[in-house]
Amino acid sequence: MEDFIEVCETYGKRMRRKEKGVFRDYLFDKARLYGYDSHLEKSLLAKNVVVGDIAKAEIVFTAHYDTPPRLPKFFVKHLMLWSLIILCGGSLFLSKLPEIVFNFIPSYDLFIALNYFAIGAIGLGSGAFLLHTMGFLGNANKTNYNDNSSGVITLLKLMAKYKDLSKPEKDKIAFVFFDNEEKLLLGSLTHKYKNLKKYKEKTYINFDCVGLGDQVNLFHFGKERQIGQELKTQFEKHSSLSPKSKGSTIFSMSDHFPFRKTNHVCLLTVDKENEKSLYSQIHSKNDNKIDYSNLNNIVNAVSNLDFLKELEAKSKERFSFLQKPNIYSPIMTNFAQINKEKIKYNEKEY
Repeated sequence: MEDFIEVCETYGKRMRRKEKGVFRDYLFDKARLYGYDSHLEKSLLAKNVVVGDIAKAEIVFTAHYDTPPRLPKFFVKHLMLWSLIILCGGSLFLSKLPEIVFNFIPSYDLFIALNYFAIGAIGLGSGAFLLHTMGFLGNANKTNYNDNSSGVITLLKLMAKYKDLSKPEKDKIAFVFFDNEEKLLLGSLTHKYKNLKKYKEKTYINFDCVGLGDQVNLFHFGKERQIGQELKTQFEKHSSLSPKSKGSTIFSMSDHFPFRKTNHVCLLTVDKENEKSLYSQIHSKNDNKIDYSNLNNIVNAVSNLDFLKELEAKSKERFSFLQKPNIYSPIMTNFAQINKEKIKYNEKEY
């Protein structure tokens, strides 16, 4: 529960530059606490926190740490509708822009002037609203429990679970906390292009809004991926969440998009009876609840993947080998005893 208080309350707002910087320091501290190497993956567009060695990792767990601006409840509930309106308004403005620029001459024709004015207002309004929804404008949302503190906490729980793996096994797992998911997925896109030679052979599991709901949607691009099939089986066996495989669309876009050509999946939870339940909470003051059992269910299902179970088994084998006595142990014990007696003797002498 310590992670919950820190991520949701202490560092709940992560939209502005300063807020993000403070939170990244917190993530680096956590990585050190759990014995992982970490570094800042920096570009002009985003600052990602990478925990582990991407070059050696075979499975990469991801979640975005940035948070959205606060939107009115009405907009959040009808986000798809407003997205469509913005798209149509922006398209209309762009299509008429050359005409407005080259043909608008002050005229006594009031109808033409009002027509151009209306088109311009629609375009500027659409652009302003788009910038607001992406966090370039507007106030930061104070509560971001589900979007995406839930995903961040899930990564921290997985980091804690595997902190005691032996070094060779630990190197096969990496964690990436993406920046700027709310701003056109810039964090995950820059991560992909910084690791072009490495990312295709890896498995990416992304966690986005996994804090509420009794159904876990396993989103993928193209045909259902192997990792999605394996996770579906593990959720059925080791969790109370109902898994459902779903193809991604523009309305289920998240940080798994740049890795669509890899073995990838994005986990997102919703109410089984109402898959639109997510949109009544995120990006608003209503995003102030989290079901911690959801996160435990997810970690339990994910950690039962065959690949991760094998890593744990190999790590235990290495540890047990190191603990086995060897033929030199009696000699070393006697040597230590002799030195111990010498120390005692010297203490008496001086």
